[in-house]
Amino acid sequence: MRRPACPQRRAGLVRWLTEGAPGWDERRLAEAEAKVLAVLGGRGAATAAELTAEVPELRDAIVVSPGKPYEATVAVSSRILRVLAAEGRIRRGRPRGGWTSSSFRWTPGTAFAELPAPPAPEARAALARRWLASYGPATVEDLRWWTGWTLTATRQALTATGAVEVTLDGGSTGVALPDDLGPVAAPEPWPPCCPASTPPRWAGRPATGTSPRTRCRSSSTAAATSGRRCDGTAGSSAAGPRGRTVRSSGGC
Repeated sequence: MRRPACPQRRAGLVRWLTEGAPGWDERRLAEAEAKVLAVLGGRGAATAAELTAEVPELRDAIVVSPGKPYEATVAVSSRILRVLAAEGRIRRGRPRGGWTSSSFRWTPGTAFAELPAPPAPEARAALARRWLASYGPATVEDLRWWTGWTLTATRQALTATGAVEVTLDGGSTGVALPDDLGPVAAPEPWPPCCPASTPPRWAGRPATGTSPRTRCRSSSTAAATSGRRCDGTAGSSAAGPRGRTVRSSGGC
């Protein structure tokens, strides 16, 4: 049997089951997981409800924090499927409905799980490089918040990318990839959707630093706000008028 890729998650699942659900132990958990993998292997894909219908063990539930105001009943299926996914043994597919749907299908993930994993520092550097290419220039804190890494790990990853310091709008210090320091061409007209009272930080003003002049195209905060989809709840007392607001490029 392949050693679990997430021993802490698996240990937590075993403890949660054995302490909260009568009759559960590691043997029964292994049997339930084997049935889940067999069902997915035969069907190719299945929702959690479909898996529960064919694997009786997944129908059990555990009462969490009994007797307290926040008492809740949690199905064991959700925790078991999450751990299988964390170990790469199954994968979560596309949502059944729209992109906001919480219902999706699970698929076998054996081939994915067997791919060799790069060393953590190398993987963090690759992710930081791709993130900066999409959202940089940005601050170190932007990347640290987005990834959840420690400050030390974030700085090490940026050093590995060869990122250079630049001055962002407002005078704060940010970082950019060394091959992303040239001027940015004006974008084609496009209809963004955002509140009228929140001008983006990437307003096209040049950023300067020890490296050649460059334009601050975005940051993680600006990218999250300026590119969001139109919906019925866009805007708030802090962000601007409520409701859909569509503007031409340059007017947002």
